[in-house]
This record gives sequence, C-alpha cells and structure tokens, in this order.
Amino acid sequence: MTYQFSAGANNGDGYLSFIFLQALSSNILAGNVYSSSDLGGTVNPVLQGGTLQVTVSQFLGGTITQDFTLNTSSTNTIDQNGRNSIFSGVFSDETANGRIVFSNTGSGGSVTLTGANIYTGGTTINAGATLRIGAG
Repeated sequence: MTYQFSAGANNGDGYLSFIFLQALSSNILAGNVYSSSDLGGTVNPVLQGGTLQVTVSQFLGGTITQDFTLNTSSTNTIDQNGRNSIFSGVFSDETANGRIVFSNTGSGGSVTLTGANIYTGGTTINAGATLRIGAG
C-alpha cells in the first residue's frame, strides 16, 4: 500500500497547522499479488500483469461484483487460492486483446464468471484451476 503525506507549516505554537494522510489505491501490477478483499479499497480492478488472489469463499459472501479491465499481459492472473468464488462483473479490454490466466495455489475450489464478458484476448486455465462460465 502506498501513502501520500502532506503537512502544513508550524505556526509557532509547536503544532502543525494540518496533517493529511491518504491511502492511495493501486492497479494489479506485474510481479505483485493482491488480495480480493482489498478490491474497491486499496486495489483497483485493473489487471496490468499482476495476480489477484481470491481470499474469501463465495459461501462466506465472496461474490466479487467489480467490473475488471485487462491489458495484454500474459501474466494477468486470478488465483482461486483453493476457494470457490463468483465474479459477477464484466471483464473487458483496457485497449484491445485483454488476456487472463486462471491459476490455483491452493487445493480445490473454482472461479465462476457470470458477467457478460467482452474482452477479446486469450484465456488460460492452468493445471489445478477450475473455471466455470454462467451459473456454474
């Protein structure tokens, strides 16, 4: 997580006139793993070569409702992490030929896509991952 700090001038009484702290959000960037529970907070649903790891099962309210944007990276990854999850938003291209990989660093589970996805690039399902389309 990245933070942005700002501070005003000391007005002579030993106190700063203001302090500002803001957590900045990040896209899902190459070489990094992000938690699905951080979506809408510190993580934007924009895959730019990184991995989104599912951290809450659908049986515990784990439906992920955000729309996702995919760039052309061959490392845009959803890691089901041994959990069952539903992605109900739409996956679309950032510019053209958005790509996605489904993987599983855990055991079991599945990813279900129920949105009307419109990305135009490839889909890779790695060994051990399960992808379901529609109602599952």
